[in-house]
Amino acid sequence: MNQPELARIYFHSGTKEGIREAKIALSSIQATSFLREALSYACSKIEGIDSLGVYILLGADKNAYIGETESLCKRLKRHHSKDELSFWEETIILTGKDDWLTKSHIRYIESELFRRAKKSGWKLHNKKNAAVNAGKLPEADKTITKRFIQQAETLVSMLGYDLFDSQEETHKIEANLSMKGNEYEAYANLDLKTGIVTVLKDSKAKVTEADTTPISARNRRMELIGNETLKKTADNLVFTKNTSFKSKSAAAAVVAAHSINGQKSWKTL
Repeated sequence: MNQPELARIYFHSGTKEGIREAKIALSSIQATSFLREALSYACSKIEGIDSLGVYILLGADKNAYIGETESLCKRLKRHHSKDELSFWEETIILTGKDDWLTKSHIRYIESELFRRAKKSGWKLHNKKNAAVNAGKLPEADKTITKRFIQQAETLVSMLGYDLFDSQEETHKIEANLSMKGNEYEAYANLDLKTGIVTVLKDSKAKVTEADTTPISARNRRMELIGNETLKKTADNLVFTKNTSFKSKSAAAAVVAAHSINGQKSWKTL
């Protein structure tokens, strides 16, 4: 069992992009998450994003890609243009502040995280099996690197992702969520196996869309209003029936009517 860690999440204040940094006290590791649509902004703001590290690309229905690179920003921008990663909605990067990380270290870390995510039931879109391409490390380095991997799992979980929860250890199949803000209040069920979020009947969505509302959310809201799944009242748009979304962020954007990080905004009841 892992020892308790003193860890904190830092939010980039005043940003709609939802960039979050998770850190463990007295540790060099840092995990940073942001939406795919915020990639350009993240590349200009996140310290260490031009360095080597491991990255995780996440989407609905437990789709993921885990990779390593010597330049995170350049690699992520290259992925951004590829159709085969169309599932990608959210990003996590894992970096170390010290200079001890080498290409061999991050290949070993990538391999271990790939193996653990696959064991947890995630559908990994890597063309090559990262689990068999681990970097060669001396035993002393393996011990340090395994500590990095344990802390990476802790930070990823803190950020709200169940990427490394073993299927054998997962007993709950559903989580109850709530999301409250200015002019909206919604409740939902999260399917822990598929990642699908079902917003419950009588939940209230915001009427007025912001300039930052994603096109996909605008289109979905228009569709739901058109078929009267969302019905306008004096103050809100009210869900007239349970409605499913492919991810937390997709559901959150429709409810809040602006760009929003669903991993942050939905709270577990």
